[in-house]
Amino acid sequence: MNKRQCNLLTMLESNYEIRIEELMESFDVSERTLRNDIRNLNEFLPEGTEVSIVEGKKVIVISREDFSAVVARIVNQSDYYQYKLSAQERRAIAAVILLYNSGYVTTAYLADRLSTSKNTIVGEIDNLKEIFTEHGVNLKSKSGKGFFVQGEETLIRRFIFELVFGVKEGEGYSSACQTLIGREINGRVDRKRIRECICDWENKHGFEFTDESFRMLENYLVIIVNRILSGNIPGIEDIGKAPDTGLASELLGMLFSDLEVETETFMEAEAHYLNRVILGCRYIKKNSGEETDSAYTEMRILGFIYDVCQRIGISQKISYEKFHFIFVHINAAIKRTREGRHNVKGVFQKELEVAYPQIFEVVREEAGILEELAAHKITDEELTYIAMYFIAVLEENITSPGKIHAILVCSAGMCTAMLLQAKLKLHFNIEIVDVLSVHQYERYDLKNIDLVLSTVYIEKASLPTACITPILSENDVETLHNTIRRIKHDRKFREESILEARITRYISEYRELEQRMETETDLYKSTVENFYHKYFGNGSGEGERMLYSLLDEESVVLDYEAAAWEEAIRGAGSILLKKGAIEERYIDSMIQIVKRNGPYNVFIPHVAIAHASPSDGSLMPGISMIRLKTPVIFRHPENDPVQVIACISGGPEKEYLQPFFHLIRILQNEEVLEFILSAKNVVEVINIIRFYEKYFFESKGET
Repeated sequence: MNKRQCNLLTMLESNYEIRIEELMESFDVSERTLRNDIRNLNEFLPEGTEVSIVEGKKVIVISREDFSAVVARIVNQSDYYQYKLSAQERRAIAAVILLYNSGYVTTAYLADRLSTSKNTIVGEIDNLKEIFTEHGVNLKSKSGKGFFVQGEETLIRRFIFELVFGVKEGEGYSSACQTLIGREINGRVDRKRIRECICDWENKHGFEFTDESFRMLENYLVIIVNRILSGNIPGIEDIGKAPDTGLASELLGMLFSDLEVETETFMEAEAHYLNRVILGCRYIKKNSGEETDSAYTEMRILGFIYDVCQRIGISQKISYEKFHFIFVHINAAIKRTREGRHNVKGVFQKELEVAYPQIFEVVREEAGILEELAAHKITDEELTYIAMYFIAVLEENITSPGKIHAILVCSAGMCTAMLLQAKLKLHFNIEIVDVLSVHQYERYDLKNIDLVLSTVYIEKASLPTACITPILSENDVETLHNTIRRIKHDRKFREESILEARITRYISEYRELEQRMETETDLYKSTVENFYHKYFGNGSGEGERMLYSLLDEESVVLDYEAAAWEEAIRGAGSILLKKGAIEERYIDSMIQIVKRNGPYNVFIPHVAIAHASPSDGSLMPGISMIRLKTPVIFRHPENDPVQVIACISGGPEKEYLQPFFHLIRILQNEEVLEFILSAKNVVEVINIIRFYEKYFFESKGET
């Protein structure tokens, strides 16, 4: 295969159809020569991926599937001379060569390696220096010796990783470039040994990386092992917070055991950086069935829902029904994406995105979690449906029960007022209490009114006021949506303030009662029953799926002492073990999930939720909770330290989902969490939770 044929191959990889006139002009050859090139190319290409000329006008790839992989295999047997690299690709490879050398590199050496002229390299040195400077690394030169790299090891590595891992299709680089640049990083390392280490490590721990993640990890290890063997060790002064690095340390130990390298001086830092790469990998468990990683998948989905709700301001508004619909849909979307079934069609995507740009932006930004679970990119169509669920929650709270009581101030006559009133009823859950003229409005009693709607400007309005046109335009509808959101937000704030006051009053009275009855046990019991009746009623008809229905005085432990997060999870799990809800191995599984995946379960500030799959030893639904005497570190970048740990067990029917949903709603409420953190005993904690659930869920028919 000659150079022109190799370049034709890489051009077809970027564009599967190319007009024959363009190729003739690009290579300055006749059509006959081009046809001969295509015939020679097809001798190298596997059956089904041949190149063909259609109707004498276009050169096309017959089968596009895996064509890039075919090109990469052919390139792997070739060199730089046979390929026409773009200036951008040539600079990327030159940068890797410079970064990878510990000594001086001459222009002659670069020109020879890249099969180009010295003048070409000299002409690109200024561009290279700019690229190095942008990455915090200096490209220095010394007369008579050449160029050398100067900078911190962490910055040099980051630059190498960016160059290697940034070489992707669709970003200006061909797979030919990707393959050639991969060769530059091999150095003194035997790739086969690294692959074997990773495979042994995978088998030992019972998981299997996707091919893409395996290649990423392989390249990462090739780079760092070469850097370490060259004496380049990153500093450890600013390691920061990170998940447990035991798995990363083990893999590094396996790699260096054959090299007889002393690892004490660098293991801590290297394990930290390697662990970041491992946490970003996607994998599929071996011989596991669909349920093996269900605990991790479910928790990440719940974390995604929580994060989106927090960012768009509906975390305290979403009902269990809507939460469950979103949860089930996302689970199905992940399964569809894993299996490559893209049969969901977007509905009104453009219109919805124009109307709700923030929701689409947030869903896309948070979608990385879902793509990690699916091991593939989530399509726009899937994301549109997911966004629609959150839009539904937002709109439900605009038109939800609890009508907005409004007066309509209109000076355009009764007919106009009646038409406007009908339109408002069509679009909003607003009760128009009265229709007034401006002069009547000035002396109207606004005591029970939430909103003033007016077709004229009102000066010094004492209530939320929306000025609208008699035709109720699209802008008017948007204005009203925003105004009603503010009213409902303020109303919710008042409701929560009432709840806080009620909890505060309960705690105060309960503590007084407890103090008076310390020595009179029997009298205390009967008095407490009367006290509960005062606050909670007779207890009849209480929801079986409420969180407080799963909690008793044995389910909650306060001021538990634990030295580290593993011990804290074990403490929370031991409660469920004693109650017969789980087996011992369930506790070990909860700990292993966090070790393997990092602190993904600390998505609520200062709260960790421990959970494993039903197949890991869950016997029945249960929830336990411990409040730690001294908070522990899970190494979450934002939500540490953790002081409350909830442990959840469930069954195949997902009976735990509703109480779990309530748990998240309760613990993400900063005020209620503060009540729990300051509670003096277990009974207070249970009844604080009970207050919240009865006030926000039972009273709103969400059981």
